[in-house]
Amino acid sequence: MTTLQKPEDRFQDFLRSCRVDGEHKYRKRLGHVALSGSRSIVVDFDDLIAFDPDLARSVLDKPDEYFEYLDRSAWAQLKIEDPEYAEIVKRLRVRFRKLPERNALRKIGSENIGRLLLIDGIIVRATSVKPLLIKAAFQCRKCNAMSYVEQAGTLMRGPGVCAHCRSKVFEFMEKQSTFMNSQEIRIQERPEDLPPGQLPRAMDIKLSEDLVDIARPGDRVSITGIARAQQEFAGRKARLRTFELQLDANYVDVVGKEIEVVEITPEDERQIRELAKDPFIHRKLIASLAPSIYGYGDIKEAVLYLLFSGVPKRLPDGVTIRGETNVLLVGDPGTAKSQLLQYVSRIAPRGLYTSGRGTSLDYDEPIFVRQGGVARVMAIGELVDGYYRQAGAGFISVADLECLSYNAVTGNVEWSPVSHVYRHPYSRPLTRIKLQTGRQITVTNDHSIYVFQDGDVKAIQTGEIRAGDCVAVPRMVHETQPHSIDPTSRFGPLAESPDLARMLGYYVAEGYLHEGKTPGKQSYRIHFEINSNERHIFKAINDSARRLFGVSAQFRRRPTSNGATVTITSKEALLLFRDTLRVARGARQKRIPEIIFNMRPPLQAQFLKAYLEGDRGVTASRLLMSDLLYLIMQCMGIVGKFVTRRPSTGWVNGRRIAGGPHYQLKSPDPYFLETPVRPLDPPLEHALPVLQAISKSPKSGISLRSHGYTRLTENVLTSLMKGRRAKRVARLGILRHDGWTSAKDFASRNQMPSRLARAYLQRCNHDGLVQRSYPHGRLHVILTSNGHRTLTQAAHLSRLVKGDLQFAEVLQIQQVKHSHKYVYDVCVPGRENFVAGLGGILCHNTAAGLTAAVMREKSGGMVLEAGALVLADKGVACIDEIDKMRPDDRVAIHEALEQHTVSVAKGGIVATLNARAAVLAAANPSLGRYDPYRNITDNINLPVTLLSRFDLLFIMKDVPEPDADSRMSDHILTLHRLKAPPEAPPLTPELLRKYIAYAKRIDPVLTEEAVVEIRQYYMKMRSLSGSTESPVAITPRQLEALVRLGEARARSFLRDRVEGEDARSIIRLMTLSLQDVGIDTTTGKIDIDVIMTGKPKSLRDKMQVVLSTFADLEKQLGIVEEPTLYQALSRKVDITDEEARRLVQQLVREGILYAPKAGHLKRTAA
Repeated sequence: MTTLQKPEDRFQDFLRSCRVDGEHKYRKRLGHVALSGSRSIVVDFDDLIAFDPDLARSVLDKPDEYFEYLDRSAWAQLKIEDPEYAEIVKRLRVRFRKLPERNALRKIGSENIGRLLLIDGIIVRATSVKPLLIKAAFQCRKCNAMSYVEQAGTLMRGPGVCAHCRSKVFEFMEKQSTFMNSQEIRIQERPEDLPPGQLPRAMDIKLSEDLVDIARPGDRVSITGIARAQQEFAGRKARLRTFELQLDANYVDVVGKEIEVVEITPEDERQIRELAKDPFIHRKLIASLAPSIYGYGDIKEAVLYLLFSGVPKRLPDGVTIRGETNVLLVGDPGTAKSQLLQYVSRIAPRGLYTSGRGTSLDYDEPIFVRQGGVARVMAIGELVDGYYRQAGAGFISVADLECLSYNAVTGNVEWSPVSHVYRHPYSRPLTRIKLQTGRQITVTNDHSIYVFQDGDVKAIQTGEIRAGDCVAVPRMVHETQPHSIDPTSRFGPLAESPDLARMLGYYVAEGYLHEGKTPGKQSYRIHFEINSNERHIFKAINDSARRLFGVSAQFRRRPTSNGATVTITSKEALLLFRDTLRVARGARQKRIPEIIFNMRPPLQAQFLKAYLEGDRGVTASRLLMSDLLYLIMQCMGIVGKFVTRRPSTGWVNGRRIAGGPHYQLKSPDPYFLETPVRPLDPPLEHALPVLQAISKSPKSGISLRSHGYTRLTENVLTSLMKGRRAKRVARLGILRHDGWTSAKDFASRNQMPSRLARAYLQRCNHDGLVQRSYPHGRLHVILTSNGHRTLTQAAHLSRLVKGDLQFAEVLQIQQVKHSHKYVYDVCVPGRENFVAGLGGILCHNTAAGLTAAVMREKSGGMVLEAGALVLADKGVACIDEIDKMRPDDRVAIHEALEQHTVSVAKGGIVATLNARAAVLAAANPSLGRYDPYRNITDNINLPVTLLSRFDLLFIMKDVPEPDADSRMSDHILTLHRLKAPPEAPPLTPELLRKYIAYAKRIDPVLTEEAVVEIRQYYMKMRSLSGSTESPVAITPRQLEALVRLGEARARSFLRDRVEGEDARSIIRLMTLSLQDVGIDTTTGKIDIDVIMTGKPKSLRDKMQVVLSTFADLEKQLGIVEEPTLYQALSRKVDITDEEARRLVQQLVREGILYAPKAGHLKRTAA
C-alpha cells in the first residue's frame, strides 16, 4: 500500500491517512489528545492491520523496537496538528487495543516472551501508586557538577565517577530527576474461563504513566502488553535459572458492562425463542435445575429467579437500586444444600462457589518450608505463631518464606513464595485422614484435600472424602537449580561435609549426648549404641571423627549383652551437635537435623544410608518418621511408606511396663535402598471416563479397561492412546484455538478426504465434542465446551502421569480432639495449594476471604486483594456455611449484600470495590437441626442485620414422612443405578446456561396489572399491622424484593413486561418464605421483625413489661435484687421464672440493665 521504508514514516502515514466512515480517524483523535491534556493516543489494531499488515506484524513480533518508532511518529504528527501542545508533552505514547488474537492466561509461556499480547482476567490485587525513577540527577559534592543517569531494572544506579573531578561522592537531586507513576496489579483467570477442577492462574502486570489507578480489584479487564521474564532468586543473592512471567501493560480496557461469557449462535437463539413460546416454560426450567436433587420445587423456583435476576436501576439523584436477588437456605444436615450451591455455581453464566470458613490444619501438623533460604520441617502452628507478636487471629503478611506447592502447568512440585499466614480460634473436633503410605493429616472438617477424581486432581472437602479415595502426595521436589546454601549461615562449610552427614545419620539412629558437670571434672561425650558385630559402623564413625575433630572414637563392648558403645570424647564435637546443629535428645524426640535438609542430594543419601544402617528404619519418634519421608522425597524422588507398630507391654522387675508406638519404614527397603519402589500412579478407574470420552474407537468400540492394571502408569497411558485414539486427539486439537471452521478446511488441515471428514465430524457431534452449523448451506464445526474440557483433561492427565504427584489410598478417617485453641493455614498466591502433614499431603489453602483484604507485600507496602464477592461481580456468588464466616467478613458483607460494594480503609488504603453479585447462601442450624419452636434468629449464628438483607429465606427440614421418604429413596437408588436422573431434564445444562444468558439481555418493566397485584398484597399485609397490638408483617424492603423477583420471572419467559401472573407467582413465593422464617413462634403470626430486628412484637411487649416493673421497683428500692424482680413479674403478668431470667439476661447483654454486684440490677443511665 505504500513505498515508505522507515517504520516512523509508515506509521505517521497511517495516522495521517487512515479514514473510517469518511473521517480522518486518528487526526481527529490527536486533536482530542491536546484538548484533554492526554499523553497517549489509542490505536485500534485492526485499523493498522487493514492499512499496513507488514507493519502490524512487526509490532506484534518486536514491540520493544517498534514502540520507539511509533512514539516518535505519533509525536511528529501531533507537532503538525498542535505544535504548542507537542512542545509541552515532548513525547506521545501509542497504545493499542483490539488485537486480533486473545491469549488465554494459562497458555502464555516462553514462546510469548517479548511479544505483544492481549489477555483477559479479573484484577485480584493492586498496589498503591508509586513514583518510578526514570532519569536520576546527581550532584558531585566536590565540584557541584551535575550528572544524569538513565535508570532501568529494580535498583537505582549511580554515575560511579564524576566526569570533571573524578570524585565518587554524589548527592541525589530529587527535583532535577525525572519520575513517572507506576503500579503493579495481579490478574487472575475469570471463573468462567477456568477448566473444571483446575486452579486459577495469575500474572503480575506493571502499569505506568496514565494507566495507573484506572482499574480496581474485582474489575474485569482486557490488557494489551509485552510479556517479560523476570529472574527468580533464592534468598537475596542466588540467581535461579527459572523466570517468572510478567506483563508490561501498553493499554488497559476496563469492561464496564457485563460481557457475554456464553457464546450463543443463531441456531441457539432460534431454539431458545422456540422454547419460550411454551406457556409452561418456567416449569421446564425448574425441572432442569439440579435434576439429581429430589424435590424442593419452591426453593428451585426461587433459585431460578436468582439466576435470571431483576433489573438494576440508577436514579437521577445518583441512588442505585440493586437488581440481583439474595437467597438464604437454612437446612438440616443431608438436605443437599451444598450440592445445590455447587450446581448453581456451574450453571450460572458467571458463577463462583466458596465457603464462609477459612480452612485450616491442626497445630502439630508438619510443613516443609524455607525461611531465608534455609529449609526445615516444623509444626505449622510453631511457624505461624512466630509471626504473631501478640494474641489474636487473622491474616499476617510474610516475606522470605517458601513452601512446597504443586504447579498444575508443569506438573512439578516446587518451592513457592508464601504471601501470608493465617490462624483462627477453633474448638470443634478435627478430622484425621490416614493413607496407605502411613501418611496422615489432621484438619478442620471443611478443609480441602486434593483427590484424584474423573481424570483430574480436585480439591475435595475433608467431610466428603471417603476410604478408598486416592489423595495426592508429592513424589519429589523439583529443584530449579543445583542446590546451594548461603556460606554465611550458621552451617557454613559444614553443609558440604560427607563425614558430618554420615555421623549425623548414626547419631539419629542410636546416638545421644553426655555432658558431665561434676565440679573439677567435666566431660563432653557423644555416644553411639551399636551391635558388637557392627565393626564397620565403628570404623566409619572413627574415620569421620578423626577428619572432623582430630580425635579417635573408643569402642567398648557391654559384657552382659551383644551390644557395644562407640564414644567420641570432644568438647568441640559436643558443642557443635548441641549448639550449632541443635540435635534432638531422647528416642521419642529425635528429628533429622536441619542441616541435612540443606545439603546436596548425594550428602543426604550418605545420611540416609548411615541412619538405616543404625536402626533399619525403626524409630519411636513420630516426627522423625515424618522427617524421613520428606527427606526421601527430597533426595530420592520417591514416595516413602511406613507402618505403625502397636504399643507393646512387658514386665520388668515385677512391674508392668507399657511401651509407646513404634514406626517402621517399609519403602524404600531399609536393607536394600537400591531396590526399585513401585510408584503410586493415578488409579485407572478414575481416569477411564476421560480416556473413553476422548479416545472412543470409531468402529470397534475397544474397551479401555486393561486387564490386571489398577493404576494408570506411563506405559498403560501410551498403550491406550495410540493408533486411532491418538489421531482423534490430534484431529480435535486443531479446533482447539479456532472458532467456527468449515468442514473443507478441517479436512484439508488433517489431510482427510472430505467424505471421511464429514463422517468423522458427525461422530464427534454425536459424542458431544463438536457442534455443527450450516451457514449458506456449508458445514461448519466448533469445539463444544465439553470438547474443550475433554481435551484439556486429557492433556492434564498426561502431565499428571509424568509429573511429581502420586496418589495414595485413604485407609481411615476419624474424628479427633483439637490440640490447640487455634488452627492454621498459609496462602500461596497463584497456586492456592501447599504440602503439609505427616510425610507430605497436598492441601488447599486460604484465600482473601469473602470481601477484600489489605496485605503487606515483600517490599513493605500495602496491597489490596479482592475476595470472593468482588471476584463474582455481575455474577452469582454461592457461599456455603455463611454462618461460619470470619468476623472481618461478617462486618463487611452487610454493605456487599445491599449496596453491592465493598469498602476498605486499612493500612493507608481507602477504596470502594464493586460486588454486584447475586448471593445464594447456605447456613447450618447452630444446634445441629432446625428447631421449629424457636425463631430463626435463635436457630442460626447470623446477626439479624445480615438476615434482613436476603430477599427470600427458606428452611430445608429433614422430617420423616413415609410417602416422601419412599419417593426420595426411589429417586436416589435410581440415580445410582442408572448414573443419571430418573427423568431426563427438559433442558440440558449447556442449553439452560445459554437460556439464562440470553434472557438477561432483556430489561422488563412493570405493567399496570402487576403494579396493582403487588400493591394490593403489600397493603393487605400492612393492614394486618393496623393496631398497636399487631406485629409488622412486611416492610418496603420486601416490596423491592417483589419487584426484583417479578422482573426475573418475566425474563424467564423472555418477556419485556412484568404481567399480573408474574406478580401472583412471586407473591406466592414471598408468602412461603415469610411463613417459613417470618413467623413469631410464640403467637403463630407473621412478624417481619423476627428477621429485621430479631425481636418479634411478643418479645418486645414482654421486655417492656420487665422494664416497667423494674422501673417501679427501682423507685422504691434503688438497687433491685434479682429474686425480688422475678417475684414481682410472676405476680404481675403470666411470665415464668425461667422466661423472666432469659429476658433479664437479654436486657443485660444489650446494655439496658447492668449488675453493679452479684444478684443485683440497676438501669443504665440514658
